[in-house]
Amino acid sequence: MNFLLSKIIERKYQPDTYVFEEGDEFKGAFFIIRGRVNEKSSWVDQELIIGNIVGVQYLLPGLSNTYLSTAKTLTYAILAIIPKEIIEYQGFVCDLYKEAAEEYILLNQRIFGLTDTNEKHIIRIAGASTVIKLNKGKNATFKEGGLVFKGLPYSKLKSHTIRPSEKIREINEESIVMMFPKDFSLCFYKGISISEALKNFYVKTSNRVNIAKECQVEDISSMGDSRIDESQVITGGFESLIKRSTYKQRTIVPTN
Repeated sequence: MNFLLSKIIERKYQPDTYVFEEGDEFKGAFFIIRGRVNEKSSWVDQELIIGNIVGVQYLLPGLSNTYLSTAKTLTYAILAIIPKEIIEYQGFVCDLYKEAAEEYILLNQRIFGLTDTNEKHIIRIAGASTVIKLNKGKNATFKEGGLVFKGLPYSKLKSHTIRPSEKIREINEESIVMMFPKDFSLCFYKGISISEALKNFYVKTSNRVNIAKECQVEDISSMGDSRIDESQVITGGFESLIKRSTYKQRTIVPTN
C-alpha cells in the first residue's frame, strides 16, 4: 500500500487545461481534490467535481490502453494521478468498479444487452446499485439480479446479466458483480428484457431521485467557477478519499 501511495502524485491545473485527450496513451486516472473537470466523447459528456475520479474506467482490466474520452478543467484544479497498479490492491477493487460503473456499462452496452437503452436509465441503476466481489467456493443469492463486470459467478449463467432468483448459487470463480438495489426484482419480472426493467426502475424512482438531486444541486451551487474555498478541498489520506460518496453532473448524449 505504501508503494502505491508513493506513486500517487498531485498536480495543479489552470482553467481550460487538457488533463488528457482522446487517443492519448493511458497514464493513469485523476482524483479531483479541488476544482471541476469536464469529460467528453461521443459516448459521454459529464462534469466531475471534488471526490470524483476522472478516467476511472480506464483503470479497470480489459479496457483500452488509450483514453476514449477527453478531459478538460473547468476551473483551477488540483488532481491526484492514480496509477494503473492500484487495481491490484484488493481493498480498492469494488470502490473503483462502483465509481466507474456508469462509464463501464456505457462502454459495454452490447455485452450487457443494453444497446437500445436510454442513457438516463443506465445512470439511474448504476447509482442505486452496489458492487461486490464474490469469492470462489462461497455461496451467494441474487434476489434482485445484477450485472457481471468480471468473471463468471456460476456455470449456468449464459450472459453478463443475472436475472432475479432466490436460488443459492455456488461461486465458480472470483467475480465482480453490480448487484441491483432492493425491490428491483419487482421491475425485472419474468418475460421482460433488462432494458425494459431499467426503464421500469427509472419511472418508479423518479420522484425520489428528483428530491435528492435538488439537495445536491443546492450544495454544489456554493462552489465558485474559478475558486473553491479551502473548506471544500479534500484533505487526508488517499485510502479515505476513494471511499467518499460522489456526484456527477452529466449531460445526456443523444443516441442515434
